[in-house]
Amino acid sequence: MSPFEKAELKRLLNLDFRDLASIPIRGVLGYEQEHWRNPASVQVIRPEDISLNGHVLMVDSFRNVAGMYVTRGVEYDDFVTMRNFSGSATEKFLTMVDGREVLQRMGGTINWTTEDVPLAILDRVEIIRGPGASIWGTNAVSGVVNVVTKHAASTQGNSVRTVIEDDGTFLGEYVHGGLISDDSFYRVWVRGQEYSEGELMSGLPARDDGYARKAGFRFDKALTPDLAFTFAGGFATRRVDHVLDLTSRLLYPTDPNYTAFPNPFLPADGNGGLLPIASNGEFPFIPVSLTPL
Repeated sequence: MSPFEKAELKRLLNLDFRDLASIPIRGVLGYEQEHWRNPASVQVIRPEDISLNGHVLMVDSFRNVAGMYVTRGVEYDDFVTMRNFSGSATEKFLTMVDGREVLQRMGGTINWTTEDVPLAILDRVEIIRGPGASIWGTNAVSGVVNVVTKHAASTQGNSVRTVIEDDGTFLGEYVHGGLISDDSFYRVWVRGQEYSEGELMSGLPARDDGYARKAGFRFDKALTPDLAFTFAGGFATRRVDHVLDLTSRLLYPTDPNYTAFPNPFLPADGNGGLLPIASNGEFPFIPVSLTPL
């Protein structure tokens, strides 16, 4: 058993069963219910679950969830699917942050590079597997992922987190929380990520290194004992430092069973912009062409 597994087992054994059963879940019916009352398959991920398992990003922890499939297309993008096809065009599960839909307007997909949040402000991630379209609409056919952040009063002070991986990937986060009055709190945060360059099947560099910059804020005020006001927002930007153009760097098989035809996805160049295709009509691999955002 690894040190992470031992620490997680010790934490679970020290928890009271009533605490485990009373975890609130909002993403099933749209309002908070105790975990055991929800008529759905639900798994809750806590911040300590992410850190104890050695994950850097929230999306990495989804690999441990039964029924979810996480792949990486390029160095800066993770593709997540739930009971559905994998890839960048997966749009059949709904993703929300504090009850707010964060799907991209074009395509209805989720960009985890821009929607991930700092670990210090994360309260829990609710993963509901199974149809939820009757409550949330057609995007929730396969399930719902609801990211819940902490109240601003729970993140007072300063928090700094840095991660440097052996391949050169860097992550830095800073969170600051403050008090305005006895019933008013605020939080601001910034985050920077640097992505290292990957490698193609041919051994050539993929030129997919880049960066992502994010910032956000949250304001919480208690109006009455039963009514609270929350105002939150943020922005994100990312850039790929190079155009990922595989036109002149594809693998050209020498097998006589392979032919070539003009590739409509990539512009023709000195090599003719040709993509190898097997005589039986199957593609040996799929090309990708990306431009900077």
